[in-house]
Amino acid sequence: MKMLSLQGMFKPRSVMVVGISNKPENLGYTVLLSLREFGFPGKVYLVNPRLTEILGLKVHNSLEEIPETVDLAVICTSAEKVPSILQKIVDERKARWVVVYAAGFGELRTEEGLTLEEEIRRIIYGSEVHVVGPNCIGVYSFPGKINTLTGARDTYKLISELSGEGNVGFISQSGWFTIQFMSACVLRGVYLNKAVSTGNETDLTTTDFMECFAEDPEIRVISSYLEGVKDGRKFIETLKKTTLKKPVIIWKVGKTNVGKEAVKSHTGSLAGSAEIYDAVFRQFGVVSAEGNEDLIDYTVTFATCKSFLGKGRVGIVSGPGGFAVATAEACEKFGLKVPKLSSQTVEKLRKVLPKFAGGLLNPVDLTMRVGMEPELYRNALEVVAEDENVDLLIVVGNPPIYQTIKDLVKNLEKPVFAVLGYFKDFFEETKKLVKIGVPTYPSPEKAVKSIKALLNYQTYLEKKNVGSGAWI
Repeated sequence: MKMLSLQGMFKPRSVMVVGISNKPENLGYTVLLSLREFGFPGKVYLVNPRLTEILGLKVHNSLEEIPETVDLAVICTSAEKVPSILQKIVDERKARWVVVYAAGFGELRTEEGLTLEEEIRRIIYGSEVHVVGPNCIGVYSFPGKINTLTGARDTYKLISELSGEGNVGFISQSGWFTIQFMSACVLRGVYLNKAVSTGNETDLTTTDFMECFAEDPEIRVISSYLEGVKDGRKFIETLKKTTLKKPVIIWKVGKTNVGKEAVKSHTGSLAGSAEIYDAVFRQFGVVSAEGNEDLIDYTVTFATCKSFLGKGRVGIVSGPGGFAVATAEACEKFGLKVPKLSSQTVEKLRKVLPKFAGGLLNPVDLTMRVGMEPELYRNALEVVAEDENVDLLIVVGNPPIYQTIKDLVKNLEKPVFAVLGYFKDFFEETKKLVKIGVPTYPSPEKAVKSIKALLNYQTYLEKKNVGSGAWI
């Protein structure tokens, strides 16, 4: 029931902002600016008991004046006012889905906060109204032209700049991290399709949104920042079904004693046993991120690479010799094979590369001469890609290499990954490479670790007799 209805939350036809004022620092005011900035095409209703107009839009003085049941209501008041507003929304059927921004509920672990949160549960119980939050920053949908992610005065401008056509669905129990993750992905050339900040999850949970995203044809990859779950059985059943359809990448925090206590005061979630989560993730093919950087790297990798990795045998073509060695060592560390190239491949390399080129075994060391002759990348990649002992390629160098390899990559059947180092043009170059299906990383370790995660997921699908083709 929830799974089917949640799709409408991300493509609402109407939005109601309750608790808006004409002050720039008002949360509701920034939501209105966000809707305008994002080009929301539907109806917008504003509710404030004392005003008549804001930015040229009529302000309704009570919920009773709203002439229809809106798809999405956004409550921008303090915590103590939320229950009475929500009660009217339920009684008069004024909205289907409700975002509650305010903090001050169960996460405080006080009698007052716990009582307020329980009031939300009581009010919506048995109704057709569902709540996101409280203690969250709302929802985002690029195809639905809806963005309520906010929290700071100019956040709406940032989100607008970070918006583009993407294939990632993001679920986060942290509001701030939702925006941070979005920013990091865009810097790496990957855009979010939909995102939700779930907060305390008094009603709708990470599991509910995972079910929704699993059936969403616009979403290829599901990523999540997770503090804890409240219904472990349902969470596991959802993972079991979802990971057979598309990858689920989770950064689970709250694994240490200090982290568990921090989780309680942040969203009031129960962090649970690290060992249990790790075991569940392994059993059901979840791509487990060990931190913020992993979550971003893995998301970029899964969102970009659309080729089968085979046995994961790596061919390395590198300009800088030091990074060539580091890449080979990283492969061994994370369990990827770096096979010797066939004698036929070596002979072909000798014909297309100058005599000063270094080792022609694997890695193929082109030396720093590629800075003067960038076409050496293309020549070497084309030959190594034909080797039957190689399933994927890692090209190591510094920007710009996009112009050199773009035409070749489009015609290769084997996936290519790029390690560019921390050069000032890294982000500009990586965006170009991602567009042609080449995930890009600043270091060998990040690249190889991400490739291993992708290979592990493809292996999981093979063991389940699903086949990577079902996802790729």
